[in-house]
Amino acid sequence: MPKTDATLTLHRDSRFRRRFASAGRIIAALAVALVSMLVVGSVRAGEADLAIPDLHQGKFATLGGISAWNLLFYGAFVIVGTLGISIYQFYQIQKQPAHQSMLDIAEIIFQTCKTYLIQQGKFLLMLFALIAAAMSYYFLGLQHESIQTLLLVLFFSVVGMGGSYAVAWYGIRVNTYANARTAFASLRGEPWDVVNIPLRAGMSIGLFLISLELVMMVIILLFVPREVVGYCFLGFAIGESLGASALRIAGGIFTKIADIGSDLMKIVFNVKEDDPRNPGVIADCTGDNAGDSVGPTADGFETYGVTGVALISFITLAIPQEQADLQAKLIVWIFAMRFLMDFMSGVSYFINQAISEAKYKGLKEFDFEQPLTRLIWIASILCITTSYGMSWLLIRDLTVADRALPQLWWQLASIISCGTLAAVLIPEFTKVFTSSHSKHVHEIVTASREGGASLTILSGIVAGNFSAFWKGMLIAGLMGGAYFVSLQGLNDLMLVELVKGQPPVGVGSIFAFGLVAFGFLCMGPVNIAVDSYGPVTDNAQSIFELAQTEHIPGVKEQIQRDFGFVPDFVRGKHYLEANDSAGNTFKATAKPVLIGTAVVGATTMIFSIILLLGKAGMLQLSLTDAPVLLGFICGGSVIYWFSGASMQAVTTGAYRAVEFIKKNMRLDKKEADIEDSKIVVGICTKYAQTGMWNIFIALMTITLAFAFFDPNFFVAYLISIAVFGLFQAIYMANAGGAWDNAKKLVEVDLKEKGTDLHAATVIGDTVGDPFKDTTSVALNPIIKFSTLFGLLAVEIAVKIKEAAHAGEGKDYTAYFGVVMLAVALVFVWRSFYAMRIPPKAVA
Repeated sequence: MPKTDATLTLHRDSRFRRRFASAGRIIAALAVALVSMLVVGSVRAGEADLAIPDLHQGKFATLGGISAWNLLFYGAFVIVGTLGISIYQFYQIQKQPAHQSMLDIAEIIFQTCKTYLIQQGKFLLMLFALIAAAMSYYFLGLQHESIQTLLLVLFFSVVGMGGSYAVAWYGIRVNTYANARTAFASLRGEPWDVVNIPLRAGMSIGLFLISLELVMMVIILLFVPREVVGYCFLGFAIGESLGASALRIAGGIFTKIADIGSDLMKIVFNVKEDDPRNPGVIADCTGDNAGDSVGPTADGFETYGVTGVALISFITLAIPQEQADLQAKLIVWIFAMRFLMDFMSGVSYFINQAISEAKYKGLKEFDFEQPLTRLIWIASILCITTSYGMSWLLIRDLTVADRALPQLWWQLASIISCGTLAAVLIPEFTKVFTSSHSKHVHEIVTASREGGASLTILSGIVAGNFSAFWKGMLIAGLMGGAYFVSLQGLNDLMLVELVKGQPPVGVGSIFAFGLVAFGFLCMGPVNIAVDSYGPVTDNAQSIFELAQTEHIPGVKEQIQRDFGFVPDFVRGKHYLEANDSAGNTFKATAKPVLIGTAVVGATTMIFSIILLLGKAGMLQLSLTDAPVLLGFICGGSVIYWFSGASMQAVTTGAYRAVEFIKKNMRLDKKEADIEDSKIVVGICTKYAQTGMWNIFIALMTITLAFAFFDPNFFVAYLISIAVFGLFQAIYMANAGGAWDNAKKLVEVDLKEKGTDLHAATVIGDTVGDPFKDTTSVALNPIIKFSTLFGLLAVEIAVKIKEAAHAGEGKDYTAYFGVVMLAVALVFVWRSFYAMRIPPKAVA
């Protein structure tokens, strides 16, 4: 087909493009209005008012009287060390050998990933420019703060956003070094090397992410003036959330458009996995990094940071300022544990590597999932031990109002350990439903053999539903355990006046839930490592096919001469396919950990809203009140809207990609035209960004509308968002993971590629793609964004109502809520109907 036809294929939806451009102008104006309204109405956000104590006030008598400030400062050098280990691992990966044909393909993948990231960076800068303008007006025009304060806040906003962006960039650079080297290592016939390289890459990313996050937060805590440190934490959190939301949602849409477009060609043209003639394969490799590396790393960076900020906020709000020494001790206790747990995660990697090398080196076959499972268990044991050890060392002598609390250290450590247990048990529960060795996945294959794609889909849905039940019970059980422990004395530490004029009540159980979320992330580097393992193994398999190294004349002799071994291409391909199955399993295990963190952490943020409403005398939560019941229903509605909208973007984008690939794939060629591959990448990028625009604006405006309608309605809505989001995410992630590994089971273990059974499982995999890698993973930032943004929106609504009650103005919240709801419904409409496949295409 001539290139002019290809161009027509890409651009014939010009009406869609004009709508998108128009939406951009609407969004820009709306964003300025909204953010300006927010900063005008809020006077001072709750986080900005945080009175972070002078850390010099806290003294640790158990450590010779060292101040909290000095302990935090010197402890930070541990993190600099783990950052160094990360970079050392990066160079160790780079030094691994690979054939030039494979290195060339890896470089093409990196360049397309870089192009995608640059486009996303420009998009982030546009959003930040709007926010920066509004923040400038707020600080200079309303708060009459100095230029220095404004610049400091803007600087840390950029730092937060840049941090999310930097770890995403680092992740794709490490992965695109590791993928070619993993593919080449498979030719040696030693499967341990095929496992070791992607695991090393994952640990490099995990240690870099957590260490960079901790260094940034420590700098804010130690060196920013106390009077503006709250502002700076607020700016830092905004920047992190902005970067993570954009990269996670857009990346999830991009990767599944490419994946579906590439996978369906296996059925249409009856070609092999990652056939080099398929122009969708390069886009798929780019998507593996955009969705499975860029998104999770940025999301993990933001989650780790926001959880830390939430705990700091809770400590300063729940403990009186008169006890600044106690505040300082608890803040530094949290960070000291984070330092050591980051270090212990690195130690666990080296312990696991030593065990694995002794056990697997020289073997021709072993279960690729075992080294990753062992790593998680070693890290969890070390982190739980650290929780008790550091708690005993630092806070065993805590006192409140001259009353000693000698049992508090082990109670707090036990609560954190509940979260750490969740981080290790959730992967085990996930493997029951998604591993290629699991009975659920085998059942999907058995059902597919007799009933085709129909029973493939139904069996996967069953697995997803059962997994949501068992994981929900697991999370509830661990949170219940933390609640029970909190009743043993933690409430005495934190007394808050929930309702103005009423006696203070203990809120230790809410702090306990925040510590459970902290426990989820204790072994953060390991969680990120097993998640990042997947993109490397997936790309390694693709590079093996795309490079066509085995067809190069004299390649066996060349490899023997230059690298010292005779390559085994058949065995190498088998290893890569089996390792990709293990990567799929452990990508699936990381998703529920992040979503669980978001939900458990959201309870702490929702409590902040309840606290605000209680002080204003507006809290009337009762299951018999109509607004509360309506809030529960609306929360579920929004979760299902988002699920549909995100998959609509994938469906339409995949349709366009498939349409183009089918018209441009030439089986008489040896490889795809690079220009065709670029067009497929362009299709994926366009629909990813368009889908994210609609989702982002609809979510923001609907949150404002509901916050302004009724405070009790809004609290119920946020609780509903968290609960519905938890189960929807777990169900979709595990159903998708089960479908994915059912296909791998057919391809690797049963070796039935090209059969009707294979076609049925490929269809199941394409259904599961947006389930597991678009919607489920994006629900995590959706829950956090709704709750964080809602906290600010409720504060604005409360101030307006209080002013109206005092006769100082009119209560216009209901009118503004109606306007915002109307705007939200416009973008909800756009997220479906403006993104649909044109009717003429159906005809």
